[in-house]
Amino acid sequence: MIPLLIFSLLTYSSTPSGLDINYQIDPGLRSLGVPDLREGTIEEPPGYPGVKTVSFLVGVPQKGRITWQYTKGFTQKIEGVDIEPVRLMDFDGKKRPEESVYNENRYYPDPVSVEGPFNFRDLRVIRVKLAPIRYNPVTRTLIISRSISLKVKFEKPGLRRPRRSSIFEPILKELILNYEECQGWRIGKVPFQNQFSDGPWYKIAVAQEGVYRIGYPDLEAVGINPRLIDPRTVKIYGSDFHTLPRGTPITFVDTLIEIPTFFQGGGDGQFDLNDYLIFYGRSANWFTVIKDSIRYNLNPYSDTNCYWLTWGGTHAKRMELIDGTPRGEPKTHAISIRHIEENEINLARSGLRWLWREILFGDSLYIHHPDADGQIDLSITLFSEATRYLPLELFLEDNLIFSDT
Repeated sequence: MIPLLIFSLLTYSSTPSGLDINYQIDPGLRSLGVPDLREGTIEEPPGYPGVKTVSFLVGVPQKGRITWQYTKGFTQKIEGVDIEPVRLMDFDGKKRPEESVYNENRYYPDPVSVEGPFNFRDLRVIRVKLAPIRYNPVTRTLIISRSISLKVKFEKPGLRRPRRSSIFEPILKELILNYEECQGWRIGKVPFQNQFSDGPWYKIAVAQEGVYRIGYPDLEAVGINPRLIDPRTVKIYGSDFHTLPRGTPITFVDTLIEIPTFFQGGGDGQFDLNDYLIFYGRSANWFTVIKDSIRYNLNPYSDTNCYWLTWGGTHAKRMELIDGTPRGEPKTHAISIRHIEENEINLARSGLRWLWREILFGDSLYIHHPDADGQIDLSITLFSEATRYLPLELFLEDNLIFSDT
């Protein structure tokens, strides 16, 4: 079947206790091929049917429960359709369907799903996802709902408060369906204690994961007089998570976490010339190890992690000292992970998924390991989107170790 581009119409009307939302596919369309929603996007997890859905935000009052119910209009079925699963673009090259999904005799996704409410800047919103087109992988059938009506009810009315800033209003107006009605339902300021208002605070940028040392000369180099510091109160603060999740909103404590440190000397309350502090700093990017699989996670917002140095007040948290004397035969080496990749290509222009380079027919790529020495165990995973013949050869130094023709 030939994919057919479908246009749709999303409207809403306010009620005394909520909102009525109506979504309608072009009513003049009588005969459909394989439909493709013009305004839709694929948001399903890897392995699920790659069906487009329509998502938007709805502003809701600051307090009270939010309830909703929906009805579907005329539906049409198209049989004998194959919908590929959403692919997982990862090092293991997985692109197979999720068995628990493709073996279940039901339509995916649900016609309507609602997440929230959660805070979006200083407004409270819910996220609505509509699926006018759904797919049953067992019967290979598409079902198309020509219209979906959603009634959203508010337990309490919205309270009008002045906005804090107008900078983000154009963005909020673009993203929130009922912005005109909810723009005055602002969330009041949450009282908090500013940690940076008490004592000196110095930001430390960490680009690579490892052990970092701060000594007397380091402080002097940035204009700090160590003689005026009680070393027993020198502290390092940071966050206890990597990046905020992009899925369902999760609440985090709005504060910094003190990182336990090691301090050489300083027991007499004086910061002497040979005294120094040691802490373990994490990179902005990180690895996730699950069984035998290693995944590299790229921080899409920054290439450096930030820690904060301060002193004064209570004594600092220190690392626990344990006996490190080796038992049995001491190990002569250890395994470490080195990630060698340059972020040059962003296919979706989202800033989230970066690739190094595109390898075309006749291209070659040389990867140099600056610390390579001795024997190695080599494991290589390849993922290709090539639809035509693509010969591949892999060399270690000048030795051919793999060939696929």
